[in-house]
Amino acid sequence: MPCLLDLLSNSGPRDCIKKFMPRLQGEEVEVIHVLRTLKYQGDSWEINIIPLISDLLKEGLPVLLYSGDQDSRIPLTQTRIIANNLAKELKLVQLTNYGPCYDQQQVAGWSQSFGGLRDGNNVTYPTFATVRGAAHEVPFTSPSQALTLFRSFLSGSLLPRPKKR
Repeated sequence: MPCLLDLLSNSGPRDCIKKFMPRLQGEEVEVIHVLRTLKYQGDSWEINIIPLISDLLKEGLPVLLYSGDQDSRIPLTQTRIIANNLAKELKLVQLTNYGPCYDQQQVAGWSQSFGGLRDGNNVTYPTFATVRGAAHEVPFTSPSQALTLFRSFLSGSLLPRPKKR
């Protein structure tokens, strides 16, 4: 079975992503094909990626902004402020209230989705999520919740919510 990294690398980035890649390339950040591996150096912490995220959203690409609720490097409150500001800037509507999402019938975290109309359909653009009990490296500290989060995002589905009674 081929490695997922090989499949992603061989498929190449979508054209709309390609045009943004030069903005990430430079001395401080090395971009490697689709995966865009970032190599942080001392002064690269000051790179503002919010305009890039905004441009990706304007192109109609969905974006997942997430934090572990135990993350001491990038607090979830900051990530939530960024998501709300992007939604306001782009005049997106709130599709889901900030509320719990589930993994294996347990609260996995909290999420909120924003969107707009495209071709007559509601489309989710940015989704903000926190992962309960996760630190800065969410997939490492909370693998099951991270898998549910990424699986939902990649399938274009909202994060699992409690069933309404």
